[in-house]
Amino acid sequence: MSSAKKGRQGASGVIFASQGGDIPRDMVTWHDQLPYRIWLHSRRTSEGYKQLAMEIEWLGADAKTPSEVEVNLRLELAKVRSSDENSLGISATALRGITVGKLIETHSAIIDSQQRKAQTTSKKRVSLVKNFHMETYEYALISDVDGPKSPKRTNKGMAPSRPENLELRATAEDSVLIAHVYSEQVKTGSRQPALKAANLLGIQVSLVYVAVRTARKKGWLTSTGTNGSPVGVMTTAGEKEFRRIDGANLYEKHVGAYLENK
Repeated sequence: MSSAKKGRQGASGVIFASQGGDIPRDMVTWHDQLPYRIWLHSRRTSEGYKQLAMEIEWLGADAKTPSEVEVNLRLELAKVRSSDENSLGISATALRGITVGKLIETHSAIIDSQQRKAQTTSKKRVSLVKNFHMETYEYALISDVDGPKSPKRTNKGMAPSRPENLELRATAEDSVLIAHVYSEQVKTGSRQPALKAANLLGIQVSLVYVAVRTARKKGWLTSTGTNGSPVGVMTTAGEKEFRRIDGANLYEKHVGAYLENK
C-alpha cells in the first residue's frame, strides 16, 4: 500500500506492505527537497517505531511518485534489513557525526580501484553462481589529506601514498599523462581529483594544477564546470595525444607497476 497527501505531487509519501489491517512492521517514507529525495525506513518495536535507514537520492527538478517496481524493491529491502530491539536507531545527533566528504572520497577511491583493476588485467571476472561481484576493504573511510608525504594506506590497489616521483615534470608530454590521471579521478566522482591524481602519481598537487592548465590550454582537457565543481574529461585531441606518447605504457610505469608492488 502507498499513499500521499494532497498538495504538490509526490512531495512526501509512505509505503508499507499490506497486512490485512495489522499495524505494519516496516514503514518507508519519502520527502522531497528538490533536487533531492530523502527516504526513511522505520521498524516497529515494543517501544514504538525506530528509524533504521536513511537514503538521499538525486531526483532532479521534478518530483515523481515512485514506480510500482521501486516500491516493491524498497519494501523487500526494508524486510531484510537487520535491526536490534535495543538499537538507538538514526538520530540527528548521530548524523552530525558522519563525515560525508570522506564517505564520498572513499566511494570514489573504490570506484577508481576497480577501474584500474579492469584496465591492468586481461582476466575477466567469472562467476558460476552469482551474477554480481563483491569485494571488501579493511577501512571504512580514507583520509581527505592523503598526498605524497602523508601516512601510507595499506590496502592493495587503493592508491596508497607513495614517495615523491621525481621523474615527472611540467613538460607537455608529462602534462598529458597527468591530465589523463586527473580525468580518471573526475570520472569516479571525486571532489578532490587533483589530490587523488597527485597521490597516484607521487607528485605534488601544484604540479597537477600546472599540468591541467597546460592540457586545457592545448585543448586536451575540457574546461572547468559551474559552481566550482571539479570537471575535466580528455578531449578527442587529448586522447589522440595520449596515444601518441604511448600513454598506456607510461601509466603502467608510473601508476600500475607501483600499485602492483603494494
